[in-house]
Amino acid sequence: MLIDEPEISLHPSWQNMIFKIYYNFAIQNNCQVIIATHSANIIANTPHKYIKILYEEDNKIVLKSLSHAPLDRDLNTIIKTIMGTDYVPKFIEEKHEEYRNICMNGEEDSERAKKLKNEILEYESPNSSFFQGLAFDMELRE
Repeated sequence: MLIDEPEISLHPSWQNMIFKIYYNFAIQNNCQVIIATHSANIIANTPHKYIKILYEEDNKIVLKSLSHAPLDRDLNTIIKTIMGTDYVPKFIEEKHEEYRNICMNGEEDSERAKKLKNEILEYESPNSSFFQGLAFDMELRE
């Protein structure tokens, strides 16, 4: 049985359960189930031995199997390591880097720093892991 992107109509909590449902179906019906997905939730809930990744190399589609479990099963790690994309938009990472450099140089009160901080705060909370990590690093600097 081939199932193409079951996540399209599923809430993330259902995406977390769908592999087990399809796995049990395959066992009960003595069949193979192939799921094509872009869902980090479905991938995170699938044992690594069942994950196959298709990618293009030299104008050919290549199948890759995972030789070991991913580093972690959190969705960000799945998105980065298995799906090969960033979970923080590139422009936000660039703002993080520039703001961190300004702050670590002791210029956190500059106009540029204030502007960057406000731009970042349009996308994340002042309690985000970025701001928490930066505050910790700045305490160590002192």
